[in-house]
Amino acid sequence: MISEFAIRDSRLVTRARARFSILGSRFSVLHSRRSIPDSSHTRRARASVRLFRNDSAVSSVVGFILSFALSAMILIVSIFAFTSMQDSVYARAAEIELKDLGNRVVAGISESLEVRRNFPNATYSRTIPLPAAIKGREYYVEATSDRVYVNTTDGRIHVASTTYKASAEGASISGRAYSSSMYLVVTFLGDTGRIEVGSG
Repeated sequence: MISEFAIRDSRLVTRARARFSILGSRFSVLHSRRSIPDSSHTRRARASVRLFRNDSAVSSVVGFILSFALSAMILIVSIFAFTSMQDSVYARAAEIELKDLGNRVVAGISESLEVRRNFPNATYSRTIPLPAAIKGREYYVEATSDRVYVNTTDGRIHVASTTYKASAEGASISGRAYSSSMYLVVTFLGDTGRIEVGSG
């Protein structure tokens, strides 16, 4: 009886030791797996992920800056083009009005020449109203024997009208009037034969 119980106990002990050794080996394998350090490949992969994120953030900022700069450049070019076009339109409109004024002065000179031909000793004058400014620009009118010039005082616009070769008739024409005077007077002086243009 005693030997049978001893044999059984020894078998139980042997089985328990075997199971304990198996569990211990599994625990050691799991522990060894957890304690294995990251390989160089894993570290490189993580570093590449961080670099990709950083590059993406930098690219977004650079893209925003470039988009803003491009938008600002387009806006500046548009404003400059609009301003240039507006100035060109105003200059053209001012030229038309100045040319019309010059033609009216030439008409006054032509009338004076007609009086000179028919009534050499008479005195004649014609008054022409002057706008204070044309398209926001002040100007002056200057007459010579060949042409009448209407120029803005800032020197940007110059217009000339012919007197139809009044100098060929020996007529002396001269004078200047500024827009601030409000009136221009064309005068023929029969005693001297001169035609003068001046402020009214």
